[in-house]
Amino acid sequence: MQFENHSNYNCEIQIDDGNRYRVSANWLHNQKLDEWQGWICHAGDTRLYIDKDLEVWSGECKNDLLGSALDGFTLLPKTQCCRPRCTGCTDDLMVKKHATASNRSKGRDSFDAQMGTGLVEFFNKNVTPYPTDVGAPAFDLVPVERQKDIMLNVARLHAQQEYDRIMSLVKILQQQADSIRRRLEITDAVHSAKYDFQIYHNQCYWLVHDRTRAFVRLVPLGPKDWSTGAPDDYQYIARVKWLGDYSWIEVDENGEVVADGYGTNGT
Repeated sequence: MQFENHSNYNCEIQIDDGNRYRVSANWLHNQKLDEWQGWICHAGDTRLYIDKDLEVWSGECKNDLLGSALDGFTLLPKTQCCRPRCTGCTDDLMVKKHATASNRSKGRDSFDAQMGTGLVEFFNKNVTPYPTDVGAPAFDLVPVERQKDIMLNVARLHAQQEYDRIMSLVKILQQQADSIRRRLEITDAVHSAKYDFQIYHNQCYWLVHDRTRAFVRLVPLGPKDWSTGAPDDYQYIARVKWLGDYSWIEVDENGEVVADGYGTNGT
């Protein structure tokens, strides 16, 4: 395969002859050059993925479970890729990774180097931004505490988003429960009311309190439907509608379901 530098790149690769090329991550995926099963990958400390259950993984490929954003997780500096191919996610493709063979490329300036207690393979002093010789330019280490703060903030953000989503569902369920409770109250009120006419499904009626006889009636006429005015003894409670499942709901003067489940009382 012919390799060349891309004008629009986000990755750097080194091939077996030691040459390096700057290429696009998508190009690697399209050319099926992302088959890295068995390679060493650094997704466990440079590319974290938090799923909907707030579990923290090394990369979107979910190669390793690192813990939970709520209960804590541990970074994994090096892990061995167990996927036949990378996910195709650009961020995962850009993560540093290399074959497990020691210095397989055998480049002139490519060699293994000991950094602290770890071994950095395929080390090339000509392209690394870090000092490799005496007198090399100094660089600042990433503050560990600041990195921990960033991870904590990300975890809190995802946890807060999930909490807000759950609470919005709780609010909807509460509204539905209140609506059902109100329907039961109206249904019980209608069944305990007195009426002496035939009722029909999907028709609207009125619940009134007969103050003279001290009981609740179901009547077909509203407070404004009487030609000579509503009886003085009638205190209108609510307009109701009989549904096909034999339950009753409260509706407004236009026959629409009362949004808050309570409506307004006629007089």
